[in-house]
Amino acid sequence: AIASPINNQLNISLVNNTGSRVTYEVLGDTQPRELIPDESAILQDLPLPKTITLVRPDAGLLDIAAESMEDGMLQISLSTETALDSIQGVIRIQPNGQGFVN
Repeated sequence: AIASPINNQLNISLVNNTGSRVTYEVLGDTQPRELIPDESAILQDLPLPKTITLVRPDAGLLDIAAESMEDGMLQISLSTETALDSIQGVIRIQPNGQGFVN
């Protein structure tokens, strides 16, 4: 996904659709935080570049989908993944707003 940063910053919405807890951390900006099932969190004014890690404490797999909602905003939806060949857990957002998931 590509989002259009405003003043080299993005707001990021994390949406947990996994049915289990997800621990996330914005490296350099936050300590690990928990996102409970069906909850969302908005991270505001994050300077770019940025790396976000995501882990399910129950060792379940994550599927991460990123979508640009509007200038300055990136929505990241988390859902359950069943295929071992597509395990994801790290989001890297470049200075230009381009996001890579792996």
